[in-house]
Amino acid sequence: MAASFRTVLIAFVLSTAVATVGAAPYATTYAGTVADSTIPGALDGDRYSLTLVMDNGGTMSRAQTWTPGDLQCAIWRLDSQGTAVFRHSLRAFPLETLDGNIATDAGGALAQMASALVSDGLRSGQFSATGITLVPPVTWEADATNQVFFDRGGPGGLPRGFGDAAGGVQMDPAHWSAPRAVMGPCDDTPVVVAPAAVPTASGPALGMAALALAGLGGLRLRRRAGPRGPRF
Repeated sequence: MAASFRTVLIAFVLSTAVATVGAAPYATTYAGTVADSTIPGALDGDRYSLTLVMDNGGTMSRAQTWTPGDLQCAIWRLDSQGTAVFRHSLRAFPLETLDGNIATDAGGALAQMASALVSDGLRSGQFSATGITLVPPVTWEADATNQVFFDRGGPGGLPRGFGDAAGGVQMDPAHWSAPRAVMGPCDDTPVVVAPAAVPTASGPALGMAALALAGLGGLRLRRRAGPRGPRF
């Protein structure tokens, strides 16, 4: 009988404490400064950013590796306000150059960054842009060279674009943020993780647990006392 009470109690504790965590895409972001811009809406001195969204099916950011095939999306914010946004689905329209893996250490910090990411000549329908007018084909580069982002909106269809004040998108992991869970494969809205709540149970469930504990206590006391002999 004691074993059955113990089983009930263990099942109760597990049912109130178990939580599941699902896989999520993760994103890492580089922030740079616009230089030598000829694109209206991306002004010299403005802060811009490049966010890479990746998904290897993992459920955490620590000690992970994302291969080139795990990249889902590139999201550029081309002004300091973050209102000029360019999105490129890397699953639908892969990069021309995609060298190296992205990896984190045991603490979740970025330990390795791909060495070169280049997209050459995206046509209409292969990207989305809000808050800025871009004339395809659009090209972007993240490979530590100063050519960063440009389109064909110049006079006579000539290229116009901008570089990075640091000489290009810096591919050293120290210049990229630690990967964070995001909402979707091309949505870098951070996933907000609520603090873990203390497991609670309904009144009847608590009553069952109390009865189980009382039963175990009573059985233990009787077992310790043992049979009593006759009194003279």
